[in-house]
Amino acid sequence: MARHRVSDLSNNFNMPPEVKPPEEVTITILDRSEITTYPTLEKEVKVMSITFTAPGIPPLTVRIPKEEYSAEREAELIRKAIKEYKEVKPEIKRITL
Repeated sequence: MARHRVSDLSNNFNMPPEVKPPEEVTITILDRSEITTYPTLEKEVKVMSITFTAPGIPPLTVRIPKEEYSAEREAELIRKAIKEYKEVKPEIKRITL
């Protein structure tokens, strides 16, 4: 068995945490439509509503103000929605029937 000096091992503590490579996920866009909302009675706001699903994820919807809409913004919000969904841990309970 190899012996190491303490000074040789100390560099391991300064290493950055391991970074996972990006995960590629295939999503299915179920609906992409423009909707009109009225935050106040006088103000009309156009919003793009995108409903999608991915393996192991129920349908989710992201909404983007129409003036901010782009394919890049859509992809960014879909990635964020998937990440947030995966971070939530469901509550599990035992009940008696």
